[in-house]
Amino acid sequence: MNRFLLLLSAVASFSCGKIELRGPPVVPPFSPTATYAAFERSSSQYLTIGQPAALNLAGEADSFTISAWVKASSPTSSGTIIARALQNGGLRHIQISIAGTGEFEGYVGGYYINTGRNVVTDGLWHYVSIVNIASSGSNTFQMYVDGVSVGPSGGGYTSTVAVDWLIGARRGASNTDLGNFANFFMDEVAIWRSALQPSELLAITNAGRFANLSKAFAGYYSSANLLTWWRFGDLETDDFTSVIRDARSGIDATPSNLTSASGRL
Repeated sequence: MNRFLLLLSAVASFSCGKIELRGPPVVPPFSPTATYAAFERSSSQYLTIGQPAALNLAGEADSFTISAWVKASSPTSSGTIIARALQNGGLRHIQISIAGTGEFEGYVGGYYINTGRNVVTDGLWHYVSIVNIASSGSNTFQMYVDGVSVGPSGGGYTSTVAVDWLIGARRGASNTDLGNFANFFMDEVAIWRSALQPSELLAITNAGRFANLSKAFAGYYSSANLLTWWRFGDLETDDFTSVIRDARSGIDATPSNLTSASGRL
């Protein structure tokens, strides 16, 4: 039995965070290489993506979708899922996060939406996403939880702040500050350079956390537009101490303040 199979049923832990490894992979449309890994962040732990040209998205010019699976069990769980933003609300170019009240929230171009949908108190995995539609120099965006639209739509604001993309945190007053750290599980963070249809988001929700986003399956047909996909330990080359690979286009994320007790990583 190889090392990969031995680790499928393992449960690994490390200081300030956890990796969950459960059960065997499931059949397509799920990823055949899924090891059921997920990462829980807490204070000071985050990943830096930087400012790659491919992720220079502008709300009024680019249609895009950003999504992730999240799980938390405490009403006090909060923090950033992924962001290209500063602390000032008007400079939150793109941000999706969980508010201190446990509600899924987001920004595009400084425009804020609180969905009013609490996603962190039941201890279950939820699929959260933000879909931006650009048209004729303006934009509207909508947020979804488990494939269902929540909260009002927004748009009409622009922001051209030059700031790093981060997972699990957000920049502060400048591009050297940090804050709004996440303290919940997240997995399968992905960005598409297109606006996914609500039916596609529902199809991904129904397919589950280990759906293979790089290939079309029933109800999901935007695989060609998948831009980035960070899988948090599902790739053999992921290492929580040095790099989390982008499974799609090589835009890797650099971990900070992470350790690993797993022999696989």
